[in-house]
Amino acid sequence: MKIKLRRAQLQIDLSAIEENWRRLSRLVRPGVRIAAVLKSDAYGLGLLPVGALLSRLGCRDFVVGTIEEAEVLRKVAPSQSIQVLYADMDRDLRNFSAMQIIPVINDERGFRYWLQHYPRLSATLRVDTGLSTFGIDWREVPGLWARYAKSDTSLTTLMSHLAAENKADIEKSLEQKMRFDQVCRHICAKEKSLAASGGALLGPAFHYDLVRSGLYLLGFEVDSDKPDITVPAVTLDAPIIAIRDVRKGESIGYDLDCKAHKNLRIAVAFLGLSHGMWIPRSVQVRAQIGQWEIPSIGRVELEKTIFDVSDVPMEELYHGSAVRLIGGPTKIENLARSIGAHPNELLCRFSHSITRNYVASGAHVGSNKL
Repeated sequence: MKIKLRRAQLQIDLSAIEENWRRLSRLVRPGVRIAAVLKSDAYGLGLLPVGALLSRLGCRDFVVGTIEEAEVLRKVAPSQSIQVLYADMDRDLRNFSAMQIIPVINDERGFRYWLQHYPRLSATLRVDTGLSTFGIDWREVPGLWARYAKSDTSLTTLMSHLAAENKADIEKSLEQKMRFDQVCRHICAKEKSLAASGGALLGPAFHYDLVRSGLYLLGFEVDSDKPDITVPAVTLDAPIIAIRDVRKGESIGYDLDCKAHKNLRIAVAFLGLSHGMWIPRSVQVRAQIGQWEIPSIGRVELEKTIFDVSDVPMEELYHGSAVRLIGGPTKIENLARSIGAHPNELLCRFSHSITRNYVASGAHVGSNKL
């Protein structure tokens, strides 16, 4: 029976995320906990369903971007530790205290405000050891701590982030680790955390007490030398809404900027700029229909993308047949690299305008239909 799509669909395989949790649990050093990083609505995959799954699997620690995300996550993680990366110290600390949520302190101003107003509130201190975006400069932290901290200061975690979590840049990572260790000798914190998903692959010396992971758990490629270390959790399909033959020399799409170089059969997929398919004109997207690879033609338009399907058998082409843009041989990393983006950027673009369907062990378990 032919399956017909009406709209583009982003499918999230919860079984794949569960498998990635188990794989990462085996990878980290015994006694090290995994903190699931679910910022930006779990990178577009859905904070509530992904958070609920990981909570059931025994995840005790979560990291999100905002206090609003923490409030949502509390519904499915009622007793777990939740850290908020971008806390508004002036406005939110009272709410953090009431909800038992842990703010991440990113600068000296936030550090002093926390000590002055809520010194017994558990907090995480982010140290910049080389990322040069968020965190207090590693050279300044010991002096600040000596000047302002008290004996009962409740620092839960000392955190930093590697700038490049791959073996090709190991010298930079080792330099950051040395700086982090130097800060650790001066600061009293219950736990320490340096590695995220890629950093976990650098070895036990980078694990400390807590490994933070979002990309690994959600099935992204975290090591190009080991592409199968994670199980991909996402597929993206778009329906064909038109099929036609185009003669050599005829224009295709708007502005006469694309012409058929030979007689072609084209298919129009219902997925475009308005869905998050922001692709430069110069980039050719490659997708799949069944086992056949199909290249895009011309530019991506507001609600549609045009593909050359000349090599696809006619029985595979019909209104509602699926063009697969992510999944199987069409890896999200390949699509991202072709347009100079990161895979998580693509998912965040797509997720708010495309229906998300959730499956587990091959069975449909829910959706957020738009």
